[in-house]
Amino acid sequence: MKRVITQFVTAPMFLVCLCLVMALESQGEEKGDNPMTGAVFTNSQPISNGFVFVEGQYVDAPYVISRKDLAIYINDKFIVTYAPLVKELPLPEKDRPVCPSNISTNAGPNDQVVTKYLYRMQNYLVAKQGRAEVADEMENILKTLPCIKDVKRDRGNNECAIITYMNGKTENMGLVPPSRKPVITPTNAVEYVSRTCRNYVERLKKGDFYRFAGNGSSIFTFSAQTAKDELPGLVKVLRSSQDDETKAKQLREMLRLPPISEEESKVFVANLCPSKQLDERVEALIKGDKSDK
Repeated sequence: MKRVITQFVTAPMFLVCLCLVMALESQGEEKGDNPMTGAVFTNSQPISNGFVFVEGQYVDAPYVISRKDLAIYINDKFIVTYAPLVKELPLPEKDRPVCPSNISTNAGPNDQVVTKYLYRMQNYLVAKQGRAEVADEMENILKTLPCIKDVKRDRGNNECAIITYMNGKTENMGLVPPSRKPVITPTNAVEYVSRTCRNYVERLKKGDFYRFAGNGSSIFTFSAQTAKDELPGLVKVLRSSQDDETKAKQLREMLRLPPISEEESKVFVANLCPSKQLDERVEALIKGDKSDK
């Protein structure tokens, strides 16, 4: 039997490197902002360091980071929007939910009557009890449902249980919501995006490399030192006379940590346009590297 892993309440997630935003405050970079008080970010001052590629195209420095509502732009090029990640805090149930009388014995993991009832019950319990108590009570509640044959706690995670339904289907079910509080809410959304903007400002000032793709669905970045080590070779591959397939393969091998997909590497190869500034800046990196030795 195929085991399906589910949670009743899904924690808001974006790409890993997008969600792990460091709250690095930049003093004096934002126009009209006081970063020490977490004020709203609007625009940065021009930043001459760092390297930015959007959909495989090099963006000429200097870079100006700007925020428009919940979207981030670099030199007026769209980078990402956080609007889809904004979630309302769930309101706790005032009264204990009553088990629906129309739960079928053939109901499975995706039955809306069952999932809605269990979601409401979790929401009610977590407002009144600790996580361990909620998990224990949800286990007991599940055992009373007519569609469930067996409930066993997961040995690897005590907040989950392996559920066997009367129809033979099995799933690993979260007994407790991952979190009652979404990462981004209507109240903190602008502040959250402002912190992300400040992080971009700080990292570009240090000389880091950014590659944005897929309208914010993918971000690849590495540090200033890695950019110094890898960017000359990367540009050399892209400028070579080899076929695009070979270039894309070599690009994936160079940028293996973290890996980029075959599709993304092909976009990089296809979209990179000649840039006098990029060539000059890469040449400066090479000369600087030689002078350091």
